[in-house]
Amino acid sequence: MVYFSLRESKQNKKGLSPIEVSISLRGERIYFSTGKKVSVDDWNKSKQIVRGKTDEAIIINDFL
Repeated sequence: MVYFSLRESKQNKKGLSPIEVSISLRGERIYFSTGKKVSVDDWNKSKQIVRGKTDEAIIINDFL
């Protein structure tokens, strides 16, 4: 199972939080950063994507 989430505790001065990946396989879980950052207000937690139709949102969602 692959799950994307924001690491809000690592928010930078611009208010952007890193998008983190969680992968579960056979009872083990690993986490790593995607290298992408977004605002908490732009993150759709239930759909695990960036909200909006901006070029940046489209690029990040395609990357994910």
